[in-house]
Amino acid sequence: MQAEKLWQFPIKEFHRIPRGLLGPGAYELVGVEAKNLGFKRALLTTSGLRGTGIIDDIVGKVKYQGVDVIVYDKVESNPKDYNCMEIADLYVKEKCDSFISVGGGSTTDATKGARLVIAHDGRMKTCEACKAHAQRERSVHRAAEAQPPSATCTQCGQPLTAQHRTQRYCSRACQQKAYRQRRPKEPRAPIRGPQ
Repeated sequence: MQAEKLWQFPIKEFHRIPRGLLGPGAYELVGVEAKNLGFKRALLTTSGLRGTGIIDDIVGKVKYQGVDVIVYDKVESNPKDYNCMEIADLYVKEKCDSFISVGGGSTTDATKGARLVIAHDGRMKTCEACKAHAQRERSVHRAAEAQPPSATCTQCGQPLTAQHRTQRYCSRACQQKAYRQRRPKEPRAPIRGPQ
C-alpha cells in the first residue's frame, strides 16, 4: 500500500450498522473491524474473487484476529432468491454469528437477502417487503397482458408499434403532452422586469 494514496483517497465509513468501509486499503482493516464488532464465526460472501488472492488475504486477516471464517463464493451477478437461501442455509449450518461481504453490489445484495431470510425464519417471499414487490410486479405484468397487441396511442390515436409490452404512447411528445394534462395547474407568479 502506498502511503500517498491513503492521504489522497482516505477510507470512508458509510454506515455504522452494517458497517461499510470504502477506499484504498479498507480491506486491510476487516480483521480488526470484525474483532471490534464481536464476531466469533463469520460467513464471508463473495462473487468469485477467489482466484485473485484477495479473498485468501482477507480470510487470513480475519483469522489472525481470532475470528473463524466460512467462505461462500458462488454469488451470481444479479443474485436470485436461491443464492440468498444457500447463503442463509450455510450460515445456519455452520453456526455463524455474522456476515462479511466482499465485492460489488451483487455480493452485498445477496448478503442482505440472506440476512432477511434469517431474520424472518424462512424464504425471502415471506418477508413483507418482498411480498409487496412481487405484488407490484404481478400488477404490472397483468396490465401489460391486458393491453391488446394492436393498441393505439392514448394521446393521438396513432397505432403503436409494440416495442415494449407496456407502451402507451407513440412518441415522447405524446407522453409529455399526457403528463402535462395530468399535472395540476399551478398559478405562475408574474415575471417582473428591472425596476
